[in-house]
Amino acid sequence: MRILFLFFIGIITFSGTIQAQQSIADSSIHFASLNLVYRGQVPGGDFADRFGFTSILGFEAGYKFDSNWYVQGGFSFMLNSPSREDSILTSLLTPGGFIINDGGSPTEVRQFQQGFIVPISIGRIFSVIPSHNPNSGFFVEVGAQFIQHKIQFRPLDGPVSFLSERNKKGYDRLTNGFGLRQAFGYKYYSNNGYFNFTLGFDFSENFTQNRRLINIDTGLRDDRQRFDFLGGFTASWTLLIYDKAPAVHYYN
Repeated sequence: MRILFLFFIGIITFSGTIQAQQSIADSSIHFASLNLVYRGQVPGGDFADRFGFTSILGFEAGYKFDSNWYVQGGFSFMLNSPSREDSILTSLLTPGGFIINDGGSPTEVRQFQQGFIVPISIGRIFSVIPSHNPNSGFFVEVGAQFIQHKIQFRPLDGPVSFLSERNKKGYDRLTNGFGLRQAFGYKYYSNNGYFNFTLGFDFSENFTQNRRLINIDTGLRDDRQRFDFLGGFTASWTLLIYDKAPAVHYYN
């Protein structure tokens, strides 16, 4: 997180030290950007055995060069997809399918996804639509990322000691690893600098592993290599950070 924070600050500072002598409307210029990003991802591989459709929301900072090449990195949260591994808590269930809470009452326990992704990418914009400025266009992007996810448990009625912060580590299937990512789509930057967005498709191939020493419900350690695939659409809104070109006045 410290490295990511320094990356954001460095991009903004670097951008502020460079004077843009040309207009975004008619020239390909350099600028920094802050992006609010949403990704809707369909799982594949081993990830599909654990979770369903996954929403990912995050922030990214980037820097675009005059050449229309750019770099960016960020941090994203994976948002509460229901878990598909329904058998994890079977040994704790009553015949009616409930868990007894600390007060002696039956309660249902919801299982859902919790996780995050730290991506870094390099890409290029290809300006092909004459009516849009030279900074806008179709983009192709490749990169890498760190991904971590686990199963979170939420009793609906009262605390359950079996699922305390310490004990649930034996059930949560904490998994992480590194992966490759690719994206393509369209980036649009308006001439006034305020209406800027990205629409496209995003894919990642992640090579992960369960990091717990043992799964309590099975009594075994799961140390096999996993392949977690995610693919779907991406959309973002962008705030540009650059020094505008000085106003030019003409006199007769």
